[in-house]
Parts: sequence; C-alpha cells; structure tokens
Amino acid sequence: KVWDFVLTLREEVRWIWGSSWGLGKILFLLGRYMTWAEVILAVCLILILRTWAIWKRSRRVLCGLLIIF
Repeated sequence: KVWDFVLTLREEVRWIWGSSWGLGKILFLLGRYMTWAEVILAVCLILILRTWAIWKRSRRVLCGLLIIF
C-alpha cells in the first residue's frame, strides 16, 4: 500500500490536485485517504479495548481512555 502510494504520487499531483473540484476528484480523494483514517481509528480502538481488558473492564478506565483518545 505504501509503495503504491509512492509510485502514483506524481501522477496524483498532476491529474488530481491540478484539476477543479468535482465528483471524480472527491471520490478519488475519499478512496485514497479514508483508508488511512480507518486504519488509525481501528488501531486506537484495539488499544482502548486491550487496555480496558487489562484493567478488568473498569468503567473509570474506559471513560478515561475515551476522553484521551
């Protein structure tokens, strides 16, 4: 995934960033960059759940973790 990103970045800058806003550009950008946001969100959620489980499912710890993240 990272290598594909690096390989196509030059063409993306030329064709996507240089064009006017439209449905195609919006769909491309959502498909290209939302996957990174989803991965980050999933990692944070897993860390929260694991920490909560280690602390014996304490409601206080869960509230603290949700506030921090």
